[in-house]
Amino acid sequence: MKRLVHSIGFPWLHLENEGVGSVIVVVTLRRMAVELLGLFSPLYVLSIGWDLGFTTTISVLIVLGYYLLIYVSKLVTMPLAENISFRLGYRRTLILSIIPFFLFIALLAFSQNYPFLLILVSVFWGIHAALFWFGYHGLFIKRGDHQHFGKQTGLSQTFYILIGVVTPILGGLMILKFGYQFLFLSAGAIFTLAMMVALLSKEIKPHQDARITSVLRLFRTHKKVMLGYFGWGLESSLYGVVWPVFLFLLVGKILAFGEIIAAAVFVAALITYLTGLVVDRVGTKMIINLGSMVGFLTWLVRIVARTPLIIVSVDSFYRVAEQMLHIPFLVRTYQKAVDGGTGQSLYFMEISLGLGAVSGFLLAGILVFAGFSLGSIFLLASLGTLAPILITRK
Repeated sequence: MKRLVHSIGFPWLHLENEGVGSVIVVVTLRRMAVELLGLFSPLYVLSIGWDLGFTTTISVLIVLGYYLLIYVSKLVTMPLAENISFRLGYRRTLILSIIPFFLFIALLAFSQNYPFLLILVSVFWGIHAALFWFGYHGLFIKRGDHQHFGKQTGLSQTFYILIGVVTPILGGLMILKFGYQFLFLSAGAIFTLAMMVALLSKEIKPHQDARITSVLRLFRTHKKVMLGYFGWGLESSLYGVVWPVFLFLLVGKILAFGEIIAAAVFVAALITYLTGLVVDRVGTKMIINLGSMVGFLTWLVRIVARTPLIIVSVDSFYRVAEQMLHIPFLVRTYQKAVDGGTGQSLYFMEISLGLGAVSGFLLAGILVFAGFSLGSIFLLASLGTLAPILITRK
């Protein structure tokens, strides 16, 4: 199995001893588990609000508050993740994320009968996200081929998107046939498999400890870069939460919702790997500019999108634009990490993204509370999509 995960068939996928092959397998399995949870968890929280007798507006506010607490918890845990990585290594930090992951699933399974558990559920998910992503990105940077970060990131994202073709339909069938609890157990089993793969790889530690105070100083000297990440975090977090809720309220059937997402994902899978290749050849600036503009337009179209054909089309274009931002952003972060320190670069990215997500949910909550439709949140997200262009401007 170790030979399998380290030799997927691309010569640039690994270095002389151990490359990013096992890391890509780990994150792909983890993403499958999260797709099962992430696509339907907003709807699960929404349904709890309805079961408690709340209106749709209040239930949507509960969903936004739930995810707001997740990102706050992630931000608070980030210094701990960096400290564990420095002392124990990136691999152990990633593996330790299994503890809050299973606490999250266990509490989520009981939250329908005990809704107050959603508070702890969101906290544990935020802790898990901080530990996993800090460990994952650290391993990717240390094991990756510095000349082909675009290819390797593109491959990782392609696997994620291909998994996303099947997972939404599979998740919908699980809910309809067996209920949410079975969905959560399946996600837990898949994530356990991911951690078993991680155990096969070698440990890597950062060479120097990163200080959050130094990152805060970088915010002052690199304002445009920080705002670019901030906007990306705002927009991507709203897409992951508000768009599923909007689709569910519009379509009304979980299975139909999954089919719409799957159709859109399949189109994006055809282009993602090519994006990684192009990034290595032409750099990140042109791709970021194009991705921002396409993403901006898709959010504007969502405001008036009501038919399945338009929904599938706009989501397909968005998912392509999403990768045109995601891959260059990661490549840029990885390259900066090679030059200026892994921990500091990861701190800068994760804190900027987290602040953007927190701000996005706060502003979305204000709009919903004030009586605006979910379409107004799409306008907010469209502005966030334009922010990455700042990175390309000197």
